[in-house]
Amino acid sequence: MALIAIASIIASLFLGYGLTKKIKCQSLLERLVFSFVFGGILFAFASFLLSFAVGFGSNSLISTTALFLITGFFLTKKITLEKTNKTELLVLLLALAIFLPLLYTHSLEPKADGVYSAGSTWADIAFHSTIINSFKERGMDLDYAIFAGQKLGYHFMFDFYTAELSEGGFSVRDALIASSLLFSVCFTLLLYFFSLRVSKNKIASFAAVLIVLLAGGVGFFYFAQNIASGGGQSLGTALSVDYVHLEDKGLLWWSSLGDHLLPQRQFVAGLSMLLIVLILLFEAIKQQKSDYLPYAGALGGLMPLVHAQSFIAIAFSSVLLFALFRRLNWKKFFIPFALISLPQALWSASQVHSFLRFQPFWYSENPLVFFAKNIGAPLVLIAVGFFFAESKERKFFASAGAIFLAANLFVFQPWPNDNMRFYFISLLVLAPLAAKAITSALRGKRAWFAAAVATLFILGILSGTLSLARESTLSYKLYSNQDLQLASWLKENTPKDALFLTTYEKHNHPVFSLAGRRVFMGYWGWLWSHGINYEERKSQVDEMFGGNIALMKEKQIDYVVTDEKTKASMPSLPLAYEIGEYRVYKVQ
Repeated sequence: MALIAIASIIASLFLGYGLTKKIKCQSLLERLVFSFVFGGILFAFASFLLSFAVGFGSNSLISTTALFLITGFFLTKKITLEKTNKTELLVLLLALAIFLPLLYTHSLEPKADGVYSAGSTWADIAFHSTIINSFKERGMDLDYAIFAGQKLGYHFMFDFYTAELSEGGFSVRDALIASSLLFSVCFTLLLYFFSLRVSKNKIASFAAVLIVLLAGGVGFFYFAQNIASGGGQSLGTALSVDYVHLEDKGLLWWSSLGDHLLPQRQFVAGLSMLLIVLILLFEAIKQQKSDYLPYAGALGGLMPLVHAQSFIAIAFSSVLLFALFRRLNWKKFFIPFALISLPQALWSASQVHSFLRFQPFWYSENPLVFFAKNIGAPLVLIAVGFFFAESKERKFFASAGAIFLAANLFVFQPWPNDNMRFYFISLLVLAPLAAKAITSALRGKRAWFAAAVATLFILGILSGTLSLARESTLSYKLYSNQDLQLASWLKENTPKDALFLTTYEKHNHPVFSLAGRRVFMGYWGWLWSHGINYEERKSQVDEMFGGNIALMKEKQIDYVVTDEKTKASMPSLPLAYEIGEYRVYKVQ
């Protein structure tokens, strides 16, 4: 039974309502979303801190749930619920219709011959499973499972929250789906609410949601080309290509759903927080009142350990907004923002090497051509919406320019293409301007203008729609039954703090991603993308698999796991377990 997990979600919603009841919401759904995002994120942090005192698992989960229910009771003396409308319910249904089937097939789907995922999620979910199982198996040691001895600097709080839900009765798979679905729905609704505040038109705001979810540049042209000149190529064959991302055509954009929101699961939590902060800042600027700034500063300050890119984006934006709107009492924003975020940012920075570098226009192409191909029609709608926007709105949305400009001048991670995250965030922030353009077309009397806007809207979502159709058909095996059996044996027969020697070429190795055990060095691709210098350990792993038992003992290796990647045998070590390609040897 998942009663404790469900109770924790209700407690988060209850406390969130008590904390945000002074924020004016436009509808019941908006009130519920604000309450859950505030409450859910605070629950994760509160449970994390309590875990150091009472231990990770049911103790911390029950303690935090009780604390939130009691505190929420005192904060919420009277509950007043706003009304909702049909368009909001339609957005809710859209979010459920898109995310629920994809999460079901992408989040460790069990089948007869193993466990499956799909698309980019196949590559990323093994990492998130590693973090989740590390907390479940080893609690609060914060040791980086794939690089033992290094503390976890990655923004891990959403995975911690998922691990807590699984301790409350959900399976890991159910906890992955529940946490991602809740925040995916919140993200989608918040994007609608933000667009509605700017465009004041429900249909246009709904369209803005589709633009963000289905953005994808001009890839649809190549789809049409494949169908027209494919020599009888079937629709199914044509859809096997991801038309959002065609590197040979200069299309480097990442699918909003398949490459951002599903695999980078912390994205939906970070963007939900980002959108609430933007809504609060927008209202503060519009009303020239500073009452909402402490809420925005506190929530923004919680971002570093939830989603670093959203934190960087709001940091850039808020500085520019401060310069443009000096009349507000910005101390109310920046003091809680700095006090809450600084310890987290320092912790994360201390665990990795700096990889920020100045690399203007890293994509090596004319910027106008690059963005015309990779984003396309939505940029025209945004430009039109900017023309129709009020003076304050133009200044406000100029803040997105700070994010966009920074991503064109600097590379924030070892792989330059990771800057696509910041372009996606920029599109998200600017989407309400596209809604503004659509509103002008809907309310205007110029048929040619309405036709042009409608055409741009359709062209803007075509490639993303093709990408979504492809994504919904994908299914790749992530773990075999042998992987599952090995993980089960390790959990039952090895100490939780044991140190393993494994290959560094397998991202879904069951030792760390299913059993939650520490390894001397795990998948090199993750270490590289997180800015960790692994070269010395890489050579030591090669040496140990070459038979250097003395080095194994020096590095305090407890077990060696060989497989098809290592192609090594350890005749001088006792064999502890064998299944399929795997052999587990005991060192000490």
